[in-house]
Amino acid sequence: MPRQRWSGFLCVLLALGVASPATAAQKNTKAGNQGSPQSSARAATPAGPKLEWLESFVQASKLARKQDKLILAYFAGSDWCEWCKKLDREVLQTPMFVEWAKGNVIPLMIDYPSPDKDQPRAVAKQNEILAVNYNIAKVPTIMFLDADGEVVNRAGYDTSCLRPEEKKGSPLLAMAHFAEVLKGRPTGQQMKDYAFLDAAAMTEKTGQPVLVLITRPDSKLAVETRERMLKSTKLAKFVNTNMAFVNLTWPAEDDASPQAKWFRKFVEVHKIGPAPIQLVMLSYGARKLQHKILVIDQIDGVINNLAQQLPRFDYGGGWLTDYRKAQSISAQTQRDILLSFTSFDSSEFCQKLDTEIYQKEEFKLYAKKNLVLVRVDFPKNSEQAKELKQQNEGLADQFDIRGYPSMVLINAKGQKIGTAKYMKGGPTAFLKELEELRRRDFERRTLTSEQVEVKKKK
Repeated sequence: MPRQRWSGFLCVLLALGVASPATAAQKNTKAGNQGSPQSSARAATPAGPKLEWLESFVQASKLARKQDKLILAYFAGSDWCEWCKKLDREVLQTPMFVEWAKGNVIPLMIDYPSPDKDQPRAVAKQNEILAVNYNIAKVPTIMFLDADGEVVNRAGYDTSCLRPEEKKGSPLLAMAHFAEVLKGRPTGQQMKDYAFLDAAAMTEKTGQPVLVLITRPDSKLAVETRERMLKSTKLAKFVNTNMAFVNLTWPAEDDASPQAKWFRKFVEVHKIGPAPIQLVMLSYGARKLQHKILVIDQIDGVINNLAQQLPRFDYGGGWLTDYRKAQSISAQTQRDILLSFTSFDSSEFCQKLDTEIYQKEEFKLYAKKNLVLVRVDFPKNSEQAKELKQQNEGLADQFDIRGYPSMVLINAKGQKIGTAKYMKGGPTAFLKELEELRRRDFERRTLTSEQVEVKKKK
């Protein structure tokens, strides 16, 4: 594989303060609580069936959708990472895992080899993008993804490895974890389906639009498309966050029920034709027709189309606790998200951060213009709502938070830009650090790696 491709990617990530999978793993000499994998006995690769790993994310996604399975994405450094090699020998190449994987998941290898190992350019580029999109800070990392690429579960070495007390070839605890992931697999954050009048009443208060899916049951393709949409976790998250969803079926011509009569009046008022399948967006309170989508193909295309029709958020720069809402605001306003991990009732430095930086007018003015602020708090002396607690714990695990306060900066594409800790110097020093991270991220997304290198030398 050409050395320039991989080293160029590393240069950009290191410039941002974001470790690439290779860099993070090489620096992190302790992947788990066990000794160095090089010092452990090198067991021979277990004999038995072998697992065929896909390399294409697109192909894995198609198979996952077709077979209704999760993708098991393995982020590794196949020829240099000793922890990956150890995990391969002791877990991923065992007959126990191979047989389980063949029947239960779509295996996808996301590899970051050394420059000495050849890798197709398209695969290398895909893997670089996936590392950024999924905030991969170290290898090995195993992620369970749905067909839309949404994360169901992520596990590091300690969760996936053979434990010291286990027999070679029998990674029972790792297998139990994998099985538990599948057992608790979400069937898709289900799109919350409202009755039409309930949707109208709710959005009258929230100002959100109403999204109506209308399907003709006599069209096989339309029915299949509807089922695919309803199973999409990605679409469900987007719709549940931004609008109220109503699922309607076009009634038969001889249907004289009150519901059928109401439906015919509804399509007449809004001038909705009898397409096999269509999405109709109504303004808040279902007052008037705002937009129609008559061609439904890729989920991403549907989301992008709908996103362009959303009402503008009136976000004034205050602190949010709902990360999903923050993502919507960020995507719409193109502001970066500042995740602030704190424990205000137990950490003196969290309180200092708040009084010395967050409460200052200089920070507030900057945030109001440039950031979406999300407080991810972990109180010790008070209870949190279950849903908020689960969200915060998931974010802390995703971004490998080790202490409080910790800040993570994320761009509007959902990519991690960098991290920060409490620092002296008030808002001026802190904002200078943030602005530098944001500038480098902008250059990363608008300049080639070669151009970034030239700018660094000037």
